[in-house]
Order: sequence, then C-alpha cells, then structure tokens
Amino acid sequence: MKSAFRFLLWMFCVLVLARTATAQVIISEFMADNKRTLADEDGQFPDWIEIYNTSAGTVNLNGWSLTDDPTRQARWFFPATNLTAKGFMVIFASGTNRVVLGQPLHADFSLKASGEYLALVNRMAAWPPSSHRRFHSSSRTFPTVWARM
Repeated sequence: MKSAFRFLLWMFCVLVLARTATAQVIISEFMADNKRTLADEDGQFPDWIEIYNTSAGTVNLNGWSLTDDPTRQARWFFPATNLTAKGFMVIFASGTNRVVLGQPLHADFSLKASGEYLALVNRMAAWPPSSHRRFHSSSRTFPTVWARM
C-alpha cells in the first residue's frame, strides 16, 4: 500500500513539475476596447493582447493558439515564428486573421470590453495527450478600466 501511495505521489509531482517546466509563455497584458493606446499598421486602434516568454530560451510558437471561447481552444493559431527569451509580442485582436511572417499579427476575434474568456493554448504540449493544454487564461470577466483624462 505504501509503494502505491509513493508511486501516485511521485506521478503527481512529475506532472506538476512538467507542467511548470513547459509553461513558458504567458498573456502579460491585453486591452479590450482600444481607443487610442496602440495603433496597428493601418492606423486603426483594434484590441490587442501581449504575450511574454518567461523562459531563458527562445520558444517557437508553432502549434500555439489564442482563443476567446472556452469551447473552441483552437481558435486562432500563431504562424511558425519565434519568441525570444524574455521577449514580448503584441497580437492585435482585430478580427482580420493576418498571419504573415514579419508583419504585425492579427487574431480572428476581438475582445469584448464587458469581459470574456481569454486563453493562450499550446496544442503541442506532451501532456495531457491528445488534448489542449491551457497555459494562461482568464475565465473571469475583464475588470472595468477607466481612461485617464
């Protein structure tokens, strides 16, 4: 009985550590209802999401996705591009689906100012098999943010 308990405890620790080791990229900031903070290449002010690589190594974003729908984790996929160590990347949530390498990225959805689900997902994660691993998400509504006058 003791060996079964130790094995289960060991497996739990391995899974927790494996998840922590692979959780390298996070949503660091986002703006819903962008009016004048950050313009895209067209001079428009779409919503945006900033991601950050917390690791000491470069991460290839091939297989990663962003979603605003908890039932559709594979919503918008990153192109095969790299995010440098400790690097940031802005993705415009304009609803236009632009994924041209070397150009600003645009997701095929926008963010609701009233709040909604938002997740960064890595489908290439080794565990759990045949499913999605959500690395960073918010199931709560966005807080109300007032503009400075």
